[in-house]
Amino acid sequence: MKPNFKRRDYWHFAFFAFYVFYSFFYYLQTDEFKFNSFVWVNHPNWERIQAVQTFSDDPLQLRAHINQLTLLHFVVYLGFSIREVIKEVKSKSLQFWKLKNQQLRWLRNLCLHFFVVIIIFIVTKSTLGRDLGDHFIASYITLIIYLASIKVVNDSLFFKKSNTAKVPEKYSKSSLNESQKDKILDQLNQMM
Repeated sequence: MKPNFKRRDYWHFAFFAFYVFYSFFYYLQTDEFKFNSFVWVNHPNWERIQAVQTFSDDPLQLRAHINQLTLLHFVVYLGFSIREVIKEVKSKSLQFWKLKNQQLRWLRNLCLHFFVVIIIFIVTKSTLGRDLGDHFIASYITLIIYLASIKVVNDSLFFKKSNTAKVPEKYSKSSLNESQKDKILDQLNQMM
């Protein structure tokens, strides 16, 4: 099934593209400045080195609110995703928690896993601060990918043993007896 991708759907990538370009204010900083940023995030007790900053790495002060913006982004897209799944479930007169349709069940579970990612994000950012929560989120996503891979491999026909039962021959159910078959074969040989 090929998705219907419309021109207006590209707007979903606008925030991503903006932040990629906005990050160049940081990437163009000196190595010393980036080292100090790394130390501040991962080892706040370490001493920082002398660094020169010729221009602001965050001119719009977005990084001060990046956690809140990320959470808002997660919640909005999760809300839209759940709304679409529920709309599809209702249109097929199914129950949300008892789906037999494998694709809908997969989409429902994906939304639930994304909800868990949001919970991990909120808990880690509110208790640990800084960027330490990213490791927990990455670990959970890695676990989900690993479990999904196991399921795909287990469901794959490639790894299932082939049926070794003998396949019936093409004309095994023919109503011709052996003498009739021999006669037809002789006639064919004469014609050729």
